[in-house]
Amino acid sequence: MLTFPKFLEAGKDPTASSLMTGFLALSPLAVTQAMMRSPIKSGMLGKRSRRFKMKLSDRYHKWVEWSEEDATYLGKCPDLITGIHGDDPVKLYSELHEVVEDVIGNFEAKGRSLPVPRVRPMQEVA
Repeated sequence: MLTFPKFLEAGKDPTASSLMTGFLALSPLAVTQAMMRSPIKSGMLGKRSRRFKMKLSDRYHKWVEWSEEDATYLGKCPDLITGIHGDDPVKLYSELHEVVEDVIGNFEAKGRSLPVPRVRPMQEVA
C-alpha cells in the first residue's frame, strides 16, 4: 500500500484526482503516525505561537461594507475611527489596516491608553 509521502516521491502527477487517490491509500497506521508528528500534538504550535505576539491593531474589529446611500465601500473600525471610504473593497481593507496602525501609533506617541476593544463580530442565529 502506498503512503502519501511515497506517493509523492514516486514522481506521479500531483493533480487533485491523483492526490485524492494517494490520500485514500493511506493506511490507518500512516494516519496515526502523521497525527503524532503534527505540530498540535507535539506541542510545537504552542511554542511557535508564543514567539509571535498579536499586533495591537488585530484586537480591533475591522470590516468593509457597501453603502447604498453613499454608493461606495466603507471601511469601519468603530473602536478607533468612524471610517474611511473607497471604490475597491480589497484596497480599502488594506488602507483601513494602515489607518488603524497610524491611530494606534498616534495614541502611543502621545502616551494615551488605547480604548478597550468592544465591537466584536456577531454570528447570525437562524
